[in-house]
Amino acid sequence: MRTNFRIRYAFLAVLSACLLALTSCDSGEANGDGPSIQDVLAAIQVDGTQASFVNEAFPGGGSGAAPTIDGSMQIVRGGSILLEVTAPSGADRLLIGLDGDFVGYFDAAISGSNTSVVVTNNSSTALTNFDLIVATESNGSMSAANQYSVSINQQAGTSGQLQVSLNWNAPVDLDLHLETPDGEDIYYGNDVGQNGGILDLDSNPACNLDRVDNENISWGDVTPPGGEYTVRVDLWSECAVTVAIPFVVTTNIRGSVNTFSGTFQPSEADSGGAFDGREITQFTFMPASP
Repeated sequence: MRTNFRIRYAFLAVLSACLLALTSCDSGEANGDGPSIQDVLAAIQVDGTQASFVNEAFPGGGSGAAPTIDGSMQIVRGGSILLEVTAPSGADRLLIGLDGDFVGYFDAAISGSNTSVVVTNNSSTALTNFDLIVATESNGSMSAANQYSVSINQQAGTSGQLQVSLNWNAPVDLDLHLETPDGEDIYYGNDVGQNGGILDLDSNPACNLDRVDNENISWGDVTPPGGEYTVRVDLWSECAVTVAIPFVVTTNIRGSVNTFSGTFQPSEADSGGAFDGREITQFTFMPASP
């Protein structure tokens, strides 16, 4: 009897340990242990609305047609890319996550097949590339997922104080302009400003196509002058493109990030110089108090 009791006790102890281990694993996943997707992606905007962050593993088990994705293959660290997602018929939600051991994904309602998505990169990420996972839902049923690879441009600089970037996805020459409070225009013809701002990435100049499709102005560790700034984007040349050219501008002011999307028509190309282009936004920068 004593021997049988010991056997039963040992069996129950092992069973309890196994159940405890399973419970701990489940609790860890529910609480979002592990690297967060937000360490890489600061925000996602879907058709002009911020997507919701869900602190759970990306859902699995989808089937049927996966959404298709078109957009730039490079992103500036601290900047954004503009993607066009074509969803399967009847899809009412869009889910975006990251391949790998990341926890969390972004979720947004959609209507119609064509969806515009702005993905904003976290400036502090150490990654040089990442793979998005994109799926849709229709009445709670999930589609198969599609994977989209993005590399992080290593030439463009970041800044803890002020950074402005431009992204597009077409073989054209778009130019980023930033007018500073002292009346200077930082752009391709004046890429190093008098007060520290630098255009450190200039893509597709004069239709010499490198297809980086990003431009970037940043101050690095230098404090920008205080006052009002004006951001402009100019279509220097359509480079034989005959369709509309969407773009997105990202401003990052001490970690406060805003994105602005727009579209150029090929007929708007003007071979523009200083202070040319369409005004996108104005903002005021004030240096931090000592």
